[in-house]
Amino acid sequence: MTMRCYVCGSTDLVPPFNPGSQTCQGCLPARDHVVSMQGPAPDGFARAVCQCGWRYALPWGGHRDVLDTKIHQHWQDSIETASAEQVAA
Repeated sequence: MTMRCYVCGSTDLVPPFNPGSQTCQGCLPARDHVVSMQGPAPDGFARAVCQCGWRYALPWGGHRDVLDTKIHQHWQDSIETASAEQVAA
């Protein structure tokens, strides 16, 4: 099985090669955004919560694809922010 970047799917990975969290050079900033899945909460919502403070909630049940899409968008946003900060520096 070929290891791939968990953000973009590239096979051009940079070490360390942690199972489930390997990235390519371009997606490296996403490693700083570990998202945990939480739910269902007493209010009936599932949540994705990042250590940076980002979070997304939706009603529990049948929406895993929506939550996965929102998490991947968060990672893409973190990569774009890191790139913009490097350019500004």
